[in-house]
Amino acid sequence: MKKGDKILIVLILIIGVSFLGYKHLTKETSTDMKIQIYIDSKLYKEEIITNKDKKIEIDNEYGHNIVHIHDGGVSMLESDCDNKVCLDTGFIEGKNEMIVCLPHKLFIQIVSNEDKKVEVDAVSN
Repeated sequence: MKKGDKILIVLILIIGVSFLGYKHLTKETSTDMKIQIYIDSKLYKEEIITNKDKKIEIDNEYGHNIVHIHDGGVSMLESDCDNKVCLDTGFIEGKNEMIVCLPHKLFIQIVSNEDKKVEVDAVSN
């Protein structure tokens, strides 16, 4: 390798580490986040995400699910649906990540506590 190649590699590494550091420092903490649970496109429940274990049991006409809030994120612990895709999604912790259970018409989304509903003004009506 030539001297120029080594300098280029070092610059790329510095930029990459800087980007990761910035992302880590600006990441919202779990106290700034909450989950919204929707069933059949209607808001069922909102919960603040904490590091403490909390289980939410959902029983409705579509089936049974258990949502597990822990370690600053959320996962689907149990579902009696046929395909179990919601269980395969695993643990989510980032803003706008989702767990979806189509057979039960259920989805869980992580949102920021700062998010506000978008209001339609007279022009964009």
